[in-house]
Amino acid sequence: MLVLESRQTGQALAQRGLVTVLFMAFLLLYSNYLLVSLIDEELVKPVVEMVETVRGIATNPMAKVCADSLETCSAERETSLKICPREFMKSIITKS
Repeated sequence: MLVLESRQTGQALAQRGLVTVLFMAFLLLYSNYLLVSLIDEELVKPVVEMVETVRGIATNPMAKVCADSLETCSAERETSLKICPREFMKSIITKS
């Protein structure tokens, strides 16, 4: 009788331990997911935006970059730069 009761108690403890391990594994996986998404949002996206801005400035330093989007504000400025940069710079200086 005593052996039968200890076997059932041992099985119950083993099942409880298994459930605890599975629960802890779930918590670790979920917290890892949250950490990765937070790092992506707070670190990786701003760095990617900065790299795109630097590339845009490197390809056309005279283009005005909009603050809210990383596209050039007007195609006219690019074409005027390609045609005659000196005249374009004079027009900018006289306007300001």
